[in-house]
Amino acid sequence: MNKWSIPRSSKTARVTVEVGWSESYNDLHGDMNRLLIGGNGDIKIVILVKWTKHANQTVSGILELYRLDPQGMPRLCRTEIIFPMPSDGKL
Repeated sequence: MNKWSIPRSSKTARVTVEVGWSESYNDLHGDMNRLLIGGNGDIKIVILVKWTKHANQTVSGILELYRLDPQGMPRLCRTEIIFPMPSDGKL
């Protein structure tokens, strides 16, 4: 699933969210690379959300935030477990 947030003054999304349920983690990373590197600097942030259903019928979710580093390469800036809620109650 792709979600675009486009400011009125821009023709290109600045922040893009890629969410994967059936899409593999590698496919999500490929999308992130295409968006950041192929976005010619217009896309500033890509957020990946990967949902996983486990054999015991539980679900987990992880969020990763990427930006381009000064050399123009995608860099992981933040990772958060978003489901189940961390035991300390903080995201």
